[in-house]
Amino acid sequence: MPRTLGEVINFHKKAAASYDNWLLAKFVNDVTWDFMTPYLPESKAVILDAGGGTGLFAVPLAEKGHKVVVVDVCKDMLDILRAKLDRSDVQHNIDIREDDIRDLSQFESESFDLVLCLNDPISMSYPNHETAFSEIVRVARKGAAIILSVKNKARYLYDSIGDLIEKFNTVDYDKRLEKTRSLDSLDFMKFKEMPVQTFTSETLKQLFLKNHVRVLRIASTPVLIPFGSITPDDIEKFLSLKQNYDFLLEMEKRCYKLPDFLGLGLELMAVGIKE
Repeated sequence: MPRTLGEVINFHKKAAASYDNWLLAKFVNDVTWDFMTPYLPESKAVILDAGGGTGLFAVPLAEKGHKVVVVDVCKDMLDILRAKLDRSDVQHNIDIREDDIRDLSQFESESFDLVLCLNDPISMSYPNHETAFSEIVRVARKGAAIILSVKNKARYLYDSIGDLIEKFNTVDYDKRLEKTRSLDSLDFMKFKEMPVQTFTSETLKQLFLKNHVRVLRIASTPVLIPFGSITPDDIEKFLSLKQNYDFLLEMEKRCYKLPDFLGLGLELMAVGIKE
């Protein structure tokens, strides 16, 4: 099931206008900040934000004085970032490049003090996810942290089984069964009708090790939202109340760090050091 660059661009083009306003995405990003903050450089650094989109991570890092290069394939997402920079005073700290993370040949090897690849760009690089990962490693300096998130196979397989049970005896059940059966032997799935690569914690560790990156930590998020039993609209409504948002975020920050919750999150977050 080949993935085309156009599929990824079109998906993000449709999402661009509302991307920064989606509360679940904000929730996941807040947890991601909690996860990665201990590994951020204390002094000013040159950072690559691969698949950085609208700059949800790049802008706050630039405000701290870091130089951030944002690479993304979707012009619509980058246009939102450009509009943000027009209203800010950190334009000089952010360099925007419209490009594909599977080919970072515009950058020399060992160019960056920190590499971020968050909100699943590696997964969305299927079937060239290993190429994308090797590229972000190549441009990281030795000793640099590489922080990323990918689709969590355990969670998606769990939800696929739930969908299969819910749709039992429907006319397309056999197709759904075959699709779910394939998830056990293959590592891709369809996300919004787009094939993406999913990972277990073990396959993610092996990808790090294969590229000479020492794994420091793997966790997952969001681990406390029961996606199979409630609708996205219900989640957004719940999170729209500040007291609900703050309560769930506090609980999530306590739980996502625990190994017992590793299989529950939609995303696996990982940090490693290039050796």
